[in-house]
Amino acid sequence: NCTFNDNNKKVLEELGKFEEPHLAKFICCAVYFDAKNKFTALGELPGEIIKEFRGQNGFGYDPIFLHAGLNKTLAELSTEEKNRISHRARAFNKLKEILFAEELI
Repeated sequence: NCTFNDNNKKVLEELGKFEEPHLAKFICCAVYFDAKNKFTALGELPGEIIKEFRGQNGFGYDPIFLHAGLNKTLAELSTEEKNRISHRARAFNKLKEILFAEELI
């Protein structure tokens, strides 16, 4: 079985072949469809992949994904902080605005 740490080590090994910084972003596309209406919204969380593991929270790439602007990895943020700024939150907040403007909610 491959763990998140194993996967992250493999990512860092592969990225070691390329110059830094290793810019990255998480992307989420949220979709609303009710057989009559279809709306989509995109949420992005920019950052970079760093060499050292930092933080104990989260999962997946969180310990090596440094958030652009916060100088913290996602694993160094609390669940509440991460959920407020995540690519998922950004996508679904945009979708909520669209649905509100269309008077669907």
